[in-house]
Amino acid sequence: MDNKPQEQPQPVVSTIVSQSFQAKASPTTMRMCPPATLRNWKFHKPLLAVGNGSGLIQIFDLASKKLYRELAVHKYSVKGIEWIGLNAFLSYAESQSFQGNELNWELHVTELDTGRTVPLKSGKSSENSAIQSVKVSHLRQYFIIIYKNDPFEIWDLDTLSLMRRVPKKFSGIVAAEWNPLYSKQSGASKSNEAGSSSADNVPLRENFVVTHKTGELFHFSIAGNVVKEISKIPPESTVTKSVTAIAWKSDHVILGRSDGTISVWDLGQKESRAISTMRGPIKRIRYTPGRGNMKILLLFDDGADIWDVRKYRLISTIIGSGNEVSKLADADWAASDKPVILNSNGSIVVSDLDFKEFLSSQQANEQSSAIPASASIKEAANAKQKNLADPCNLQ
Repeated sequence: MDNKPQEQPQPVVSTIVSQSFQAKASPTTMRMCPPATLRNWKFHKPLLAVGNGSGLIQIFDLASKKLYRELAVHKYSVKGIEWIGLNAFLSYAESQSFQGNELNWELHVTELDTGRTVPLKSGKSSENSAIQSVKVSHLRQYFIIIYKNDPFEIWDLDTLSLMRRVPKKFSGIVAAEWNPLYSKQSGASKSNEAGSSSADNVPLRENFVVTHKTGELFHFSIAGNVVKEISKIPPESTVTKSVTAIAWKSDHVILGRSDGTISVWDLGQKESRAISTMRGPIKRIRYTPGRGNMKILLLFDDGADIWDVRKYRLISTIIGSGNEVSKLADADWAASDKPVILNSNGSIVVSDLDFKEFLSSQQANEQSSAIPASASIKEAANAKQKNLADPCNLQ
């Protein structure tokens, strides 16, 4: 009898290649599902959710290059999508407002396998504020609803119930982000893929930050029903433009601003740097997946940038022509080396770090130009970067 130990199967993750395909008309937003990990690789599918102006959400499988699902989720235009696992997502939508007419909005949760949609919340602009954004915690225990004018709310993701509505002093929050790191409490074991806690149901402590337009950061922790405000970091005195986006990975918090400036806050070193992208307002910031991978994707009205946060270096950029058809509706990461771009005309392009696939897909109509910074960092820097600001201490 052969007693030779059997070899363990090696993870085989679905391959995502550079490609382009077409979504339905009037796309408004998109979101890539959680990345493949050692725990989920056996059943992981690289799914991309795309919402449009009629309330439809399409799910594309980037490995098979096919439409996976098409769901009529909302009555209004889809404004945002957040995955809560590999088989479900939150999405919110709002109606168009014409000549001061009342604006309607709604928040739903949808399961892919069954196609079932459950309404969580809805409202009218005359009664309460519409949703600015929704952020799901990394362990899938909680989610935050940021409103355009009202105080934000913290919800329990397992029960889909409201846990806490914060005081009015937190009205006007423009962005929130969860810390990818978490603390194990006494008696708690590791969470599973869905983000549920240990067998004895002891929750794991998670942290998040929210920010006003001024850049003032409020740091919170949450474990079970206990929410604590830990600290407040004042805004940078040298940067005055309003904050439009935020992202957090490892010890680095990134704030994007209305003038195209990004503030890189190194919480470990307690210092920050301001970098000017020489672009317009930053609509979105996405960290690339993968431990230790500190690249970010910045979305603008007229294009996108990829930066290396640790090296404070521009990697590549795409700039639109100003044509309405060539405007970018959204951007995300399909994989650690594959940005995915959604055009306002419905075309979706999975590209490489130099945006070569995106450039080739757009050249026929001369809609965009790309500058791969890897060819000449100095030339790209001279074209669109200012010198890095001196570091300032974070007290």
